[in-house]
Amino acid sequence: MIDPLSHEIFKDLESPELYKEEYERLVACYKNGLERMQVIYKQDVIKIKFRNVQGRRALKIQRTRHKDYAEKKKTERKASHKLISRSPKNEEKYFYMKNKYWSVY
Repeated sequence: MIDPLSHEIFKDLESPELYKEEYERLVACYKNGLERMQVIYKQDVIKIKFRNVQGRRALKIQRTRHKDYAEKKKTERKASHKLISRSPKNEEKYFYMKNKYWSVY
């Protein structure tokens, strides 16, 4: 494929300039994966090369586990909870009472 961004799956997305780095990673991942699959095919299926199990996970892919996702969500929830400040239900009444009793004359 000469220009992978011209494929049908990318036609409805926003302009490629916005996500150029992500597209490049996707294309590189495909290329690296294809090369790795060919090596594994030669080692395991047709057995013309010695089987080398080292580097089977060397595709520069960041793994996301459910545990990591849950922890991230939990920390974000805690951080957003700290940012929210409580205000009284009836703010006008609160400010009236505050001014009534705490005014300096």
